[in-house]
Order: sequence, then C-alpha cells, then structure tokens
Amino acid sequence: MIVTMELWIVFIYLFLFVKRGVGAIDYSQIPLAMLFLREVPYVQMWYLPFIVGIYLGLPFLACIVKNIPKEILGIFLCVITVVSMGAPSLEIFTSIIDPYYLKNTLYGIGYNSYCIPYLVCGYFLGQNEVKLVNKLSTKNCLFFAIFFFLINWQLQVMAIDRGLFKFGYNQIFGFLASIFAFIYLLRLLNLYSTNKREHTQHSFLENLILTLSTLSFAAFFLHAPLQEILLGYLYRYTHSKIYLVVFLFFSSVIVTNLLLFYLFRIRIVRKIIFNKN
Repeated sequence: MIVTMELWIVFIYLFLFVKRGVGAIDYSQIPLAMLFLREVPYVQMWYLPFIVGIYLGLPFLACIVKNIPKEILGIFLCVITVVSMGAPSLEIFTSIIDPYYLKNTLYGIGYNSYCIPYLVCGYFLGQNEVKLVNKLSTKNCLFFAIFFFLINWQLQVMAIDRGLFKFGYNQIFGFLASIFAFIYLLRLLNLYSTNKREHTQHSFLENLILTLSTLSFAAFFLHAPLQEILLGYLYRYTHSKIYLVVFLFFSSVIVTNLLLFYLFRIRIVRKIIFNKN
C-alpha cells in the first residue's frame, strides 16, 4: 500500500508539472510529501495519509469490536457518532456556538474520528447483527437513503452560503444516507444471489459492483486530474454552473472508470496503481 501511495504522489506531481507549469508548484517538497511530512498540493490527496492510517488501525479496531461487550461498544459508538458528526452539523445550523471553540473543546474526544462509525456499523450490518434493521422493508431503506442524502445535500449548500467548508462524510445526515444505502445494496445483492441461481454464479449487478469496488481506489486519485482536463472542454458548452458541475461529475466518472477498466487488465499496472495481484 505504501509503495502504491508513493507512485500516486509522483504521478500527481507529474500531472501538475504538465498542466500548470514549473513555477506553479514547489517541487522541492516532493520528498517530504512522499514521507507524509507535507501535504500534496492537490484537492483529493488528503486521502493518502488517511487511508494508510485506516489500514494500520484496522487490526486494533477489529480487536476492540470482537472483545468488548456489544452493550459497552454501542455506548462508545453512539458517543463517537454524536461528537464526530453531530457537532459539525450543529455548526452549520447555529451561529450561537462558536465553531472554533466547539471544535477545540471536542477535539480530544473524537471530533475527527468520523471514520470509526462507518467501519463498525458496516461490519455489524454485513454480519446481520443489527436486528432492528430487519424490520425495515427494502423500499423503506431506499427511501431513507434518498431522503437523508437530500438533507445532507441541502446542508452542504447551507454551509457554503455561510462561508463554511464541510465534508459530507462528517455530517450526521450523510452518515445515515450511506448506512441506508449500504443496507439497500446488501438486500439487493442477496435478492439476486438467491434468485434461482447457484451462489457461485454472479449476476450482472454483482459483477458491476465488484468491478467498481475494485476500481474505486485508483478512481479516487484519478478523477480530479481528469476533471481538471475535462473542465476546459465542457466550460464552453454550458451557461449554468450547476449544469457544468453535473456534466463534469458524470463525464469524469464514466471516463475514469472506462480508462481504469482497461488499465486493470495489464498485470504490472494492476499491481502498481490498484494494489491488486
């Protein structure tokens, strides 16, 4: 994983050199960036040290989840969820509480630990250990996924209007949307798996999700450079910013995954940029 990360750092710096020119970037920072001592000056590269930390922390998190009683773990998970996702959402809704004071006050007890609820909830949902979920119909799961996604979308618009920059990941409604979407996909895949077929045979939907999941690691790092390239071609064809964003999103997703789909077939490339054998 570390070797793969280093190659992506070099690739991004090469792209910046070609696209923006020599004087736009301080290339003396490349060795420090490769040692994770400096941030790579590009929009999506914050994810590099983050994903390394996730992989290094997963064994310890797995031990906690498997050995601590579920009642105690549930209380801990609720506290982390409220602090790491409820507090950032509260900053957007109210101006009574100073956001900097709120952040500094809660920082030590998990303000930036929003990845933990995703991992732990995903594990228990995948193991079918959340009994309350079984009472929800598949249609209701889809409805709540869309409903909470739309709320989170409007929350982001509100944050931008107030001059705040907020990730969707650490917002409580974005978290709820992803949980219900995850449940819906689990139900959908299970439906296809048991629909008069042997379990060894994958449906088209399962193959599609498996392929996109495999490509998603590289797609995350590649989509931003492609968006920057495509922006120059799409800008002249639209007079509305929202249309430009929509066109840019769908075109970059399609082009990125088509490109990676063919690159994935090359064994050496698959090992280097996808970290897959």
